[in-house]
Amino acid sequence: HHLRTPITIALTHAELLARDLDGRELRDIQTVLGEITRLRRLSERLLVIAAAEDPGFLRTERVMLDEFAAELIGRWRPTAPREWKLGRLDAATVLADAERLGLAMDALLENAIRHTRDGDLIRLSVTRGNGLVRIAVSGIEAGELAHVFDRFRTGTNANGTRGTGLGLALVRAVA
Repeated sequence: HHLRTPITIALTHAELLARDLDGRELRDIQTVLGEITRLRRLSERLLVIAAAEDPGFLRTERVMLDEFAAELIGRWRPTAPREWKLGRLDAATVLADAERLGLAMDALLENAIRHTRDGDLIRLSVTRGNGLVRIAVSGIEAGELAHVFDRFRTGTNANGTRGTGLGLALVRAVA
């Protein structure tokens, strides 16, 4: 609550201010809203990563990964002009925390968008074999794979900017 409460209060007040503004002032407060929202996402990721060390971190339930993957692609397809494809989708039901798994998959797909350009392929697959189920997302350069899950490690995005280095650390924490 030490992070969430002040962010929520600031966001709420900025939203209230935005209702009564126009022109340049409205653009300025929209910038403030965007930055506070970014700060909220950042703090949420930090909190999830920190909470991963708690034995009660995950609340497992049965998750049908093939359906889960199809829903993810459907939700993400409108967010970026990429070639979104479902790869191999083996029927697989696992015990997982659907909410945390969703956060992790969102971070993977967000990362794939950052590291690809318009029209590039992003593929999501679910495969089974040798007693394992794998979820795979394409879109990361092979040379960056060795360190992509390190906390605060960033690669260069397709547009030349750098991220926070927490998205894939969150994926690792959930995994």
